Amino acid sequence: MKTPLKVALLLFAIVLSLLACSKDDEPQLSPAKFSIDQSTVDFGVVGALSGKKDIKLTITNTGEEDLILKDYILSGSNASDFSVNAGETEETVPAGETYEFIITFEPLEIGDKTAILTIISNVSEHKINLLGKAQMS
Repeated sequence: MKTPLKVALLLFAIVLSLLACSKDDEPQLSPAKFSIDQSTVDFGVVGALSGKKDIKLTITNTGEEDLILKDYILSGSNASDFSVNAGETEETVPAGETYEFIITFEPLEIGDKTAILTIISNVSEHKINLLGKAQMS
């Protein structure tokens, strides 16, 4: 084989190998993944009008990209008996990290109380059932 042909084939092979190693072949990160330590929070018995109970929850990002916590919404007939103590703005949870926040049960009247906490993130919405019982203390 003549030298110019060998050089041309070598250049052709180099170009092909460069094209084969495009950025599309870089490993893709898995998206953020939302994980919380409790799907139902039971506050037990608390005194109506005079008592309150705080429970700390932990959200973990088990994915490889940032998890962005956007909003916390309390709903249900007893939503006003519960409150969420979390940041005022969006919270970014890097891959492998955790974020803690507090839910408070402070009932105004006696009886069984339930609500749903919906956490909205860049991944999806996550619902947590909240339960508590208020009695005269």
